Amino acid sequence: MTNKTTMKTNIVFVCKGNVCRSAIAEILMKHHLQIKYGDNWSDKYIVQSGGTTPGFGKWGSKMAPKMRKIAIEHDLDQDLVNNHYAKPVTEEMLTAGDINKVFIMDNKNLTKMSELFPNQKVEFLDKSVITDPFGKDEEHFMGCFDFIDECCTNYIYGDKA
Repeated sequence: MTNKTTMKTNIVFVCKGNVCRSAIAEILMKHHLQIKYGDNWSDKYIVQSGGTTPGFGKWGSKMAPKMRKIAIEHDLDQDLVNNHYAKPVTEEMLTAGDINKVFIMDNKNLTKMSELFPNQKVEFLDKSVITDPFGKDEEHFMGCFDFIDECCTNYIYGDKA
């Protein structure tokens, strides 16, 4: 009898403070993986997020209130939404899987990641820059949420997952 080990794909989302874009991307990706693969999605995937600079000036901050409100209104997992705390992206986070996919949100993230982790391959989610809604009105947050949701959907159902 042969032991077959399942390869795990590690998906890491990175933005500046890990309180808006990368935080909601992590939650949305987990949501879509759950829909596609059911409760066993975590047998094949690790999904994480981190920031390059402390959100709200410190690590450990909750998700931005406007993004948290939108997530709750869209019936995303309340535990994931309410228990998200901003954390820095780490080497361990970036290398946690057998296959590691690191998605950044904008060119500033690209620059900062190349400074912090010069050998780390990164890419834009769905090959698109996702503008930071932080400090803007709820309409900007909603647009950001919708775009990230679309990008995650494209990744999952575009046979990349």
